Amino acid sequence: MSDDFPTSTQPASPVGGAGSDQQQPGPFAGRRMTPWRSYGAAAPLRPAPPADVASLLGMPLGAIPKPIQDKVAELAGEIELLRAELDHAQHHVRWLEERADHHPQLAALARPALLRALGHALEQSARTELPGALILLHVGGLDAVRLAWGLEALDAVLAELTARLTAALRQSDALGYFDNGDFALVLTLVDEAAAAGKLERLVAECALPPPLWRDQEAALTFSAGLAAFRPDEDGTALLRRADAARRPMSGQ
Repeated sequence: MSDDFPTSTQPASPVGGAGSDQQQPGPFAGRRMTPWRSYGAAAPLRPAPPADVASLLGMPLGAIPKPIQDKVAELAGEIELLRAELDHAQHHVRWLEERADHHPQLAALARPALLRALGHALEQSARTELPGALILLHVGGLDAVRLAWGLEALDAVLAELTARLTAALRQSDALGYFDNGDFALVLTLVDEAAAAGKLERLVAECALPPPLWRDQEAALTFSAGLAAFRPDEDGTALLRRADAARRPMSGQ
């Protein structure tokens, strides 16, 4: 794979006809930039070539001594390289942040990102006085799937459950997976009664028909707890209430 950034820091040759056959290496000469790697999104564009020396200094080219022309062109090339390295680093940081926000195997938020989404939903609810609710859904029987059919089967069953839950949610809702069979769902713009009805439908979606692994049914059980948003309550207290309210769900 070809790099999207130059891998050498040799200074750019002067532009505007001010080349030099005897340039001295600048302070960045010999240092190689980290080669570009795709971090899951479009790579940054190559840096634009530096402006000509006359434009940089605001003087006619003929009025600029040749040594100064050479040095300004060299520095301009090094500045463009630093900009490219900064773009590279910022792109990598964004990629790492996105990876940290999502579960590594499932199309669901990781716990820290889900808790942030819950905090935002609580703030919006307090500001607008609109309702919302948190659901904690525990899926039992996953250890038996793992022991009977292996890790690949466990991942496939969890992916199927995640897809069913996602399909039943709205764009304004959020789904997270806390590991050990625990899903968390943030529902916005629903009161407690509507959230309870939604919970019944979500469990039915997950239970019927049972997820399959190579034509074998995964025997799963479900328990869930629901807590409606309350004014002046933080996410930790809401999680505690939802967990305390958890009860077995039949899925029928």
